[in-house]
Amino acid sequence: MSTLSLKMTPDVREAFVRLDEDVQRLHELWMLHKQLYLTNERRVELLNRTAPRCFYYLQQVLLDEVILGIFRLTDQAQYGKSEDLVLETLRRHLDPSAHSTLIVDLDARMKNLLSIVSPFREIRNKRIGHRDLKVATYAISLPDLTANDVERVLAAIRDLLNMVQMYFDSRSTGYGLMSQAGETLIDVLKQAVELQRLEGAGEVAYDWRDRGEFREA
Repeated sequence: MSTLSLKMTPDVREAFVRLDEDVQRLHELWMLHKQLYLTNERRVELLNRTAPRCFYYLQQVLLDEVILGIFRLTDQAQYGKSEDLVLETLRRHLDPSAHSTLIVDLDARMKNLLSIVSPFREIRNKRIGHRDLKVATYAISLPDLTANDVERVLAAIRDLLNMVQMYFDSRSTGYGLMSQAGETLIDVLKQAVELQRLEGAGEVAYDWRDRGEFREA
């Protein structure tokens, strides 16, 4: 993001660069989750066949981190004397006299974003951030979140950030589009399963693990 327009003040530019990094990471985490768990049932079967417990925990960690990442972006900027870097930070650093139109649009999009993250808040507060007694003992249930719910929030986040970028730079960013981490892992797992099949059929020496490059790993 070093080529950002100099029309941004230093405060706005610095906040945008850091938020851009956070939003990119958030989209890459969600893309990883989608590639591993939401592509098709056969892929989930592959995960369960190779390292079921590991991928079970990874799924929980990825989902929790996505939810936390959403709130790291949409929480209030100021808590007492502590100031956090959130999307609202951009709004606070804009000059009302110079960027009045952008501020109006930004306020509208922030209002919409905050309304659609509302169902996530209870999950963050009562399951991830804290261990609510009634939730833990199944006395009450938390809202069910679907992939579409997450997609809707992420779309609102990137639209907001891209609106700011378009205003200053007349260009936008395709968040998470190039992430292939999940596909790379799936390809390796497919090779591992095939190698196990060949070993079982006697087509590969049983001691191949002791002769490989990472035998001591």
